[in-house]
Amino acid sequence: MKKEELIERIIDTLTYMGSESPEDTAACDDLTLEDARIYLAEYRGMEKEDMEPDEWLPEEVTPQLYMIANNCYIHKCRYDVTVERLAEHFILGELVDTYHEYDGAYISYTDKIVYPTDFLREDMEFPFTCDDLTMLDLITLGQNSPDFDPNKKFCWYNVTDNKLISTDTPFKEGLINAKAFAEWILEKPERVQYFQEMYLLNTDIDYIFRYWR
Repeated sequence: MKKEELIERIIDTLTYMGSESPEDTAACDDLTLEDARIYLAEYRGMEKEDMEPDEWLPEEVTPQLYMIANNCYIHKCRYDVTVERLAEHFILGELVDTYHEYDGAYISYTDKIVYPTDFLREDMEFPFTCDDLTMLDLITLGQNSPDFDPNKKFCWYNVTDNKLISTDTPFKEGLINAKAFAEWILEKPERVQYFQEMYLLNTDIDYIFRYWR
């Protein structure tokens, strides 16, 4: 088997064996080579007692490979937990304003364009399209939007049905993909640093980025 296949097989074994939550795994220290020798030897003993030979890890699995695979899994858990907590932060706060701070830098072709409903009270062009709307267009838009509630915090424009839709929870409803936005923030250290400094309290940083290294 190739090295990548062996590592994948080890990770499959680790995830099958473990009942720990990703948070528990994320809190673990990286495995040392000596630790890997001990754990692999223990696992080999358990294989012979409890498993059929075709279920054993391949003989090519060395302590070094076991260490690499284990640490890859720990790093993945750290990443997954951080993404989940950062996405949760966006959803709980419905941080549409923060999302729009990254307009032009962060581009999504699936997120809806969501604005505060207060934008519609301003003396400005219709914010959802560059087209000039006539009075008849606005009347038709209103007729197509009987359920629109101006007291809700946010709204978006369904161009297909030519209607306005109001909501208080665009992140929770998936109109904006919180996980994808969180993953983008985590792509570069300078984005993480800027986001922490500009938008988070120390308590938020400690919770969201507790396992981020």
